Amino acid sequence: MASTRKILANRRNAQLSTGPKTAAGRLRSSQNARRHGLSVPVSADPQLAQEAKALALEIIAEITRPDLGSQANIVSDAQVDLTRVRQQKHQMLLSIMRPASKPDGGSQPTDATTAIGPAPFDTAMGLIEGLARLDRYEQRARSRRKAAIRAFDDAHREIFTSKLAKRSQKD
Repeated sequence: MASTRKILANRRNAQLSTGPKTAAGRLRSSQNARRHGLSVPVSADPQLAQEAKALALEIIAEITRPDLGSQANIVSDAQVDLTRVRQQKHQMLLSIMRPASKPDGGSQPTDATTAIGPAPFDTAMGLIEGLARLDRYEQRARSRRKAAIRAFDDAHREIFTSKLAKRSQKD
């Protein structure tokens, strides 16, 4: 058991860890999850939910096993999440590059070779940091998809094995 001194120290530290104090800080922190929407579940967005459902139906159709629908839904949700992260990363990579201007100061590129030029260093560094954050989302999405596929395969194998066992008992 913790000593009285340790308990009091923990309570003092907890009072300091209560989040932002100012209105500006609270406003900023309230918008943290709204940057790209990747923390929103697939089922919360009707378009993504429809996409995931179509993918789940494709998965089930491939193996002709409608009794694995819930497992197929988990796999499709994970795949749609992974696709969302990769699309966001693609958009960020495109935004690192910006249109180059004409030598005369105009905003239209002169030819196909000068249509894309590098972004300023500070902008590119900020986007690279954003890409690093998206890498963490992508890693989680890949892990979820891998686990979902394994669970799907295990369920499919279990059903197949039980049917074989029943068939061998009849013989």
